[in-house]
Amino acid sequence: MAPMHLTPAEAVCAHRDTGARRSLAMHWGTFQLTDEGRDEPVRALALARAAAGLSADEFRVLAPGESLVG
Repeated sequence: MAPMHLTPAEAVCAHRDTGARRSLAMHWGTFQLTDEGRDEPVRALALARAAAGLSADEFRVLAPGESLVG
């Protein structure tokens, strides 16, 4: 699915390149489509976010079904 999706590290780059104030992780943990663990994208995003100096609030990971207001 690489041609249609970003890796967590690529998503962090897109966040920074676009000057976004906040980003949300999408399409993780819903369906088992790869050999990696369901929570591996969340772990990889946390590492990429930390390497880029972003806080958890700047690039949020919502639990499946969770919503965000404001």
